[in-house]
Amino acid sequence: MMDFMSAQRFRTPRGLEWLKSLVDVRDENLAIAAMQRLFRLFATMWGEAVWEVVYADDSPTKFLFTDDPVTFFNPQTSPGAPVCRYPSDAISDMSARARFFLLHAIAFSSSRTYSWCVIPGAIR
Repeated sequence: MMDFMSAQRFRTPRGLEWLKSLVDVRDENLAIAAMQRLFRLFATMWGEAVWEVVYADDSPTKFLFTDDPVTFFNPQTSPGAPVCRYPSDAISDMSARARFFLLHAIAFSSSRTYSWCVIPGAIR
């Protein structure tokens, strides 16, 4: 699942733009080559996380699909913060506390940094 999430993270226009800014390339082919090298960039963070699957079967409101299938959340940043400006998001400083990945209109997976689950807000 982590490989699939990595592919989903990088395959969007936002993901490719973020990757280009990370490795400082403008050429699409060089960005794709960088993607192959950095493919497992998030694997350790996701592998050490606490995972859960959330369902909305009984809710009249379901989850929304977006063009950014892997969403990062960091309570210390707001969507309007400079580190969250396109193409970046809450992962900019690599300390996102939670990651959300939509599985279906009625289910998504959530992975949270282990230490944040044990003592919320302890990591600054």
